[in-house]
Amino acid sequence: MTVPNRDQATTAFNDPVSQTESGVGKSGEENYSFLEPPVEPGDLGQLAQYRILKLLGAGGMGYVFAAEDTHLARKVALKVMRPEFASDPAFRERFLVEARAAAGLTSDYIVTVYQVGTAGDVPFQAIQLLTGESLQERIQRAAPMPVALSCLILRHAAEGLAVAHEKHLIHRDIKPANIWLESNRPGGSFRRARLLDFGLARSDNRDTKLTATGVIVGTPHFMSPEQASGYPLDGRSDVFSLGCVAYSMLTGQMAFEGTTTMAVLMALASHTPPSLTEKNPAVPQELSYLVAAMMAKEPAGRPASAVEVCDALDAILTTLPDPLADMDPDSGVSSRPSGLFRGPGSTSVGNPRTAPSSLSRYAPKSGASSAASPPSANRRWWPFAVAGVALVASALGLFALLKNNNAPDPQTPPAVLPVTPPVAAASAEPIPVGVLHSLSGTMALSESPVVDAVLLAIDEVNAAGGVLGRQLVPVVADGASDPEVFQKEAERLLKQEKVGVIFGCWTSASRKAVRPIIERHNSLMFYPVQYEGLEQSPHIVYLGSTPNQQLIPALEYLIKREGKKRLFVVGSDYVYPRAAYEIIKDTIKANKGTDVKIVGDAFMPLGSKDVAKMVEAIAAAKPDAIVNMINGTTNFDFFRELNANPATENLPVMSLSIMERDLRVLDAKSLAGDFLAGTYFESVGTPLGNAFMEKIRRRYGQERRYSDPTAAAYSGVHLWARAANAAGKLDLDSVTKALPGVSFEGPVGEIKIEPLNQHLWLPARIGRIRADGSVESVDESIRPLRPEPFPPTRTRDQWDRYLSNLFLDWDGKWQAPVR
Repeated sequence: MTVPNRDQATTAFNDPVSQTESGVGKSGEENYSFLEPPVEPGDLGQLAQYRILKLLGAGGMGYVFAAEDTHLARKVALKVMRPEFASDPAFRERFLVEARAAAGLTSDYIVTVYQVGTAGDVPFQAIQLLTGESLQERIQRAAPMPVALSCLILRHAAEGLAVAHEKHLIHRDIKPANIWLESNRPGGSFRRARLLDFGLARSDNRDTKLTATGVIVGTPHFMSPEQASGYPLDGRSDVFSLGCVAYSMLTGQMAFEGTTTMAVLMALASHTPPSLTEKNPAVPQELSYLVAAMMAKEPAGRPASAVEVCDALDAILTTLPDPLADMDPDSGVSSRPSGLFRGPGSTSVGNPRTAPSSLSRYAPKSGASSAASPPSANRRWWPFAVAGVALVASALGLFALLKNNNAPDPQTPPAVLPVTPPVAAASAEPIPVGVLHSLSGTMALSESPVVDAVLLAIDEVNAAGGVLGRQLVPVVADGASDPEVFQKEAERLLKQEKVGVIFGCWTSASRKAVRPIIERHNSLMFYPVQYEGLEQSPHIVYLGSTPNQQLIPALEYLIKREGKKRLFVVGSDYVYPRAAYEIIKDTIKANKGTDVKIVGDAFMPLGSKDVAKMVEAIAAAKPDAIVNMINGTTNFDFFRELNANPATENLPVMSLSIMERDLRVLDAKSLAGDFLAGTYFESVGTPLGNAFMEKIRRRYGQERRYSDPTAAAYSGVHLWARAANAAGKLDLDSVTKALPGVSFEGPVGEIKIEPLNQHLWLPARIGRIRADGSVESVDESIRPLRPEPFPPTRTRDQWDRYLSNLFLDWDGKWQAPVR
């Protein structure tokens, strides 16, 4: 059996765990060869100390059995991973880690996990066997539900979330199917609501993701906008999902409807649901206001925590009849005296912590709608809406090595030929183009806006008539901040989706992992990020700065303009920072007669938070400046630790992988006076740059900021489209030969391809960070610089040998193994 995407491992166990009269499924339809022979007649088998009694449910990744713990003589539900997935160590470890996290939660409103373990190589999780039904079943049978009962169920669920959030665990898949209405026996009285399935749970501010095949982790109808768009999460994401659950309970409808995943996500991005009171007049206005606030597009507009939701629901419940008095007698949930539900840390209905009058804070401001707020401008809505799009078109032609014997003057950008207007193709089929970036993991914060820019450019090309009269359709894939995932996704895009070009990658480790796939398929990739150089491929157009356009000017500025003599180098431990470090050492060595020295260095894995030792080493070395090549979210922890240490808080930092837009989420005040190196900053204020920012902000929000890779990716799409239109056909040989003859008036000015190495001519700028998060340009090249991917301090053979040794030392990978 083919093992599907690794990120699907946590989505296998979403079925409610229930005890029914007959169970679910037929045992004869499944292969239970992984079980030991049964001990008792009628059993399905044995797993560890558990007698497997019957199958309750089966998903794509595993089974849920009714079982008996023979050690404790206790009935349990046993969630077991299918052996074909358990054979993958990553699947197995992920299942166990997440199961153990859920096992650490103790609440009357969360299903109890008794044991997590493995039998042979098959992981399992023994959990409480519940009676009753799921909230989803209740809604499907009889909705809308009574208001008071709905409030009570929401109150229980919020209490369970509060416990999880206190442990810094976010559920990420709150939906009616994962809320269980527990009864005291099959067909008996209602006891409480419990949260099920923490299989998607993550620590707060950990990565959220689309899977590498575009499958959404979580349920789209109940997913928060920030989760769908790949942003870091906190407990307010679960609050949003619980608000969507409330809407379904009280209306019998989804807050965000759609017949396809894309339609649902588009609704989530742009739709404002009617108020609950409008849909169901029985709903009191205070509850309508609360649910609308819970479903606010921006986390800041929601209740600050699940505890706050509990307080608000307590206050509302004091104004309602007994929550259980109006139960449907056929529901399997019967009446209980009011005021008896009391969870850990909660109060009874009759003694709320929040007075009803305090609910007025959820009421909309004068003139505002009482429904959930419309999408705020500063969120990235479009990428998650197109993430599931995948169209197949005919494969494109072969790509040949560009040969140009008439090289231009090395100091003059290549001449530009007029672009042939688009020619209508004989076939009107759309052209699929690959967009391959990290929408999850440590690099998602940096890469997600690049996807925004690519999609904006694709829309502009389509609005102008497309390429050869055909529309472009983006096929978005998530590299998940993992070079191996990038490689697999590149293979899928080229082999299955038949894309003819890929716009993608950020880290050099991901680019180098993808490069052989691109070359084997004779395809083309546009790479938008500044990098270490030391590479040239006819299958890649390098849109970012080479060392002579960023790294070396930044180093020279620190030494010559700022007078820094003692440098400490830090970076993520993969090929770009390590190779750039060699270039830094060569550059300092080549400047004879100077007393500049590197007093220390430190490198750490991508995504690591363990920065304390790095900062201690900096303090001990006493440098007068830091060269920072850390990528991704580690920068949050690095700057926080750096500024917390009195010995390092005032050290100037030259950052080579932080973009101007990143300052929006970093503490700009603590970075004031530090430096960035790039091709453009907003303060430069050119008409082209301002026009680009206006487009970005009009589409993605007024708080969005510029970044070099964002502009490079945007320009790259236009360059490819112009080259294809100039060539008059789509075969890769023709497109590549046309590339040096076209240009694009982009955010950094007119950009052109250097035909000798397929890199861009680009300016070099140094910026100083201001306390308000803006960047002032303090040094810049007068004209675009010719790209030189191979610094002259070593021969090309010497650079190739250095990279080969690095690759071998790292066990055949482009980032250091964690040892």
